[in-house]
Amino acid sequence: MICKSKLKLIPVNFSKRAIKFILQVEAHQKWSAGTWRRGGFVLLELSISLLILTTLTLFLLNFHKIHAAWQLKTYTRQLVSDIRYIQQQSIMNLEGDLQYRIKFYSKYLDNGNKYQILRGDIEIVKEVKLPEALEMYYGGAEQPFNPDPSDKNVRVLAYKSSGEIATNTGTVNLRDKINGRAVGVVVHRMRVRIGAPNEVAN
Repeated sequence: MICKSKLKLIPVNFSKRAIKFILQVEAHQKWSAGTWRRGGFVLLELSISLLILTTLTLFLLNFHKIHAAWQLKTYTRQLVSDIRYIQQQSIMNLEGDLQYRIKFYSKYLDNGNKYQILRGDIEIVKEVKLPEALEMYYGGAEQPFNPDPSDKNVRVLAYKSSGEIATNTGTVNLRDKINGRAVGVVVHRMRVRIGAPNEVAN
């Protein structure tokens, strides 16, 4: 902007049109500078928004895989813990063998993909339903454990009061359907462990 002191120094015969032109040039320069600053700020905001959006998209794409892998690890450990639980309860129980059992319902059964812990003949102590991302199956040439008398497709694991398995041994497989990874819960005569899945006849 041209101050009044500067205007006094301008010759009288200086064209008013020239003065007006100078003022317009100064105004245009200020407007251009402000527009450039605003444009730079908008460009920075846009870049940050794109970065956040890309990061969020990648996180959401991987979240299901990460969550499914966590579920496989959690439910496998829980199954091992529950098997050890019925073994310990069988040892502590004074009412005889086969008081604590686990019934396995594989993914192939209606309302399957779960297991139940039973005490006595009918009392259900606990029921664990696997989440949608996991599936339970057996594999192998022979089915694990013993068939349930009321439904041969349901497999039953039980222990004697000595802590020794009262049924056949076997492996229960848990599979993460999203990542395609499976593990096996291997039950021996006196112990249980996590190992490779039995995939012979899946």
